[in-house]
Amino acid sequence: MTKQNTNRILFIYNILLSTSIVVAGIFLIYGCINIYYSGNGYSRQLVAQTFSKICIPIYICLGLMVGSFIINSIIPSTHKAKPVKHYNQMLLNLLKTRNTSGYENELRTFDKYKSIFKFSNLFITIVFGIGFFTYAINPKYFHQSDINGSMIKAMLVLLPCLAIPFAFSVFRYYYSIYLTKKQIEILKTLPKKETVDDTTKIKSDGKKVLIVKILIATVAVGVLIFGAATGGFADVLTKAVNICTECIGLG
Repeated sequence: MTKQNTNRILFIYNILLSTSIVVAGIFLIYGCINIYYSGNGYSRQLVAQTFSKICIPIYICLGLMVGSFIINSIIPSTHKAKPVKHYNQMLLNLLKTRNTSGYENELRTFDKYKSIFKFSNLFITIVFGIGFFTYAINPKYFHQSDINGSMIKAMLVLLPCLAIPFAFSVFRYYYSIYLTKKQIEILKTLPKKETVDDTTKIKSDGKKVLIVKILIATVAVGVLIFGAATGGFADVLTKAVNICTECIGLG
């Protein structure tokens, strides 16, 4: 399967998954509101009767969610589109080859914006995450006498706590791509750096490494010869034998 066909399949599948999640969410909200305004009070029979009508879209959504894990495990990661990584790699390559003198401040401004939105995204996620769990685990917000009203109020609080960080994450993702594209456009208009002969530099570095290796090997051989001439091998062998025999209790 080619990369283009794989990306097309992933794109269509993501649309289906997103649509099913939205539809299931709408049905769930409609079911809760219907129970609340039915006037029959809360009961297991009423909940079962209400949600039995919307079980099909929920099951479809769950099936697509499970299928997404299977698809991600089957399709290699190299086949998946990664625009942020692609643009970042292109930006790094241009920074290495272009003369950025006079444009450093402008390029750094884009990086500052990226950092600001990155930390803002982290801050918003942490704040709304704390708010979500603080509300969800607090018993005082869920009254047994008015469970329907409590669930409606919980949705009005908890759903924004999930939706706002998600929406900001999506915005930061595409805005980061936009800023990176702007940097790439600026760099493409700049002249290339003066390059040196990398082959000559590599050969020079290789000769230096070879000389160091020869020196180290010469010193090592010299030390071995000196130890053998002065009886050092016999001393080492005697000490090794004594240590071994003492460890196993033979000494």
